[in-house]
Amino acid sequence: MGFFWGGRALGVGRVNRMLANSVKPTIVIEQNGDDFVIRTLSMRSSELQFKLGVEFEYVSMDGRKLQVTVDLEDDKLVQTEKGEKGSVITREIVDGDLKTVLSIGEVVATRIYKRI
Repeated sequence: MGFFWGGRALGVGRVNRMLANSVKPTIVIEQNGDDFVIRTLSMRSSELQFKLGVEFEYVSMDGRKLQVTVDLEDDKLVQTEKGEKGSVITREIVDGDLKTVLSIGEVVATRIYKRI
């Protein structure tokens, strides 16, 4: 399933899901030891700063207030989000591209970001 349906499982409205599904954001991941920054650059940009294994508060792009922990498991960044609706976002490099998998309960949505 695409991120359109993942957004639906999170309670994001149809118009915002259609908009999010139509954009092709640039994702920038920076690492300095255990400190990371993930920037999503598009018409609505966001920045996620974290230290591996340390829980922090975060407000998602759709306004959800979350407790987030990011761990490194088998060369994958695994972002566990706790809130009204919990979710897990897994990021890994596959054939030079960024594969992002969003899991909310039984709903699993995948998006591939091409390297530029």
